[in-house]
Amino acid sequence: MTANDTADPAYLIPGRDHAAIGRRMRLVMHTYGIKSQKEFCEKVGMRDTLFSDMIANKKRISLAHAFKVKELYGVDLDWIYEGEKRGLSYEAAGRLTAAYEIFDG
Repeated sequence: MTANDTADPAYLIPGRDHAAIGRRMRLVMHTYGIKSQKEFCEKVGMRDTLFSDMIANKKRISLAHAFKVKELYGVDLDWIYEGEKRGLSYEAAGRLTAAYEIFDG
């Protein structure tokens, strides 16, 4: 999966790189009305510097933090790490897809 595969309906923000994962976490924030990176990090239990490093393509979200995101927001690990929608619940897929249409990422 490459960034050029964005037209593939099976993916929402495709890519395995740290920056793509960070963009998906920002989409979760946007979708669920989380106003700040600090608020998201507090809910997930991560340092805000880790979040900044994800966006800068320096670090990947840990499995423990990914599971917390899964628990809180109903997204699955395949979506978090690769952008695959197939494991998302119907509700989560609908909410994320609708939010993505107006997401400035």
